[in-house]
Amino acid sequence: MTGPSLVAQRETRKEFAIKRLFRIYPAVWVALALATALAHLVTHPTASLSPANLLMEASLLWSQFIVISPTYTLAIELMFYMLAMVILPLIWTQPKSATGIVILMPMAIHFLLSAPVYALNSPKLIGLFGYTAFLAVFAMGMAIYYGWTKRIRLISVVALLAGAYCSLILTTGTSAVGRGFQSNTFYALLLFCMAIWATPRLKIGPIVGMIAAASYSIYLLHDPIGRTIIALLQEKIGYSASLIISLTLISLAALASLVFVERPSQTAARRLIRLWNTPVVIFSESPNGANSLSGVIVESVPNPTLP
Repeated sequence: MTGPSLVAQRETRKEFAIKRLFRIYPAVWVALALATALAHLVTHPTASLSPANLLMEASLLWSQFIVISPTYTLAIELMFYMLAMVILPLIWTQPKSATGIVILMPMAIHFLLSAPVYALNSPKLIGLFGYTAFLAVFAMGMAIYYGWTKRIRLISVVALLAGAYCSLILTTGTSAVGRGFQSNTFYALLLFCMAIWATPRLKIGPIVGMIAAASYSIYLLHDPIGRTIIALLQEKIGYSASLIISLTLISLAALASLVFVERPSQTAARRLIRLWNTPVVIFSESPNGANSLSGVIVESVPNPTLP
């Protein structure tokens, strides 16, 4: 639900795309490489670990995430960012309209495309199709963010949240799985609102701050490291001891990923944006042999001389 705050800044589509790609993918690729290596410690390589499947999982553009199972939510996040790029001007200037589009999009996709998608009988395509229902969760985040920053009134926040939740109900259905998604989303929304209310009233210490900073790496690494360490050590030292060791290793690995992967990739994104946005000043030779300013390119173009 915090994703919408990342698209509320005034950025060009190019800046938006570069920042999101550099934020998501480098840490995913490192985590996927580590998870694949760990998987070989406890199991024999299977078809799920084939190069083709690993490449597809690294792209985040499919629905069967096996090596790092929680990363399916990143596929949903990418869908939201693709939609956000299309409606980026509305996100800045018309927050209620932008949120309304995100609410209506999954319903439109499901009602218009459900029959042809299921007729193809492709599990991967059906999985991706199902993910679109969770765009409604990002609409909830948008409504809360706009209300928190006082860009829309409370009554609008409530109306948009109700609309987004109805969208989720209509697109996830009445099955046990669908009802589970709906109830989990409701409780997550409640906890999220409570956290926003409590944040200004709490003093955040350095440990909590570090955990928050490394939360993305923790999200990526907790499953492969925890699953592997517990599988290797549980019978030898017991579940409690293996859990403590796995939590320690997850923390250390997440901190290393934050320092050596996440922050450098974000720095690289900012440098790339500056590189592309640096105007090039063109000089020409004057008749007397001196250099003179012949013109300035107003449009931002790549500058190969920028360090």
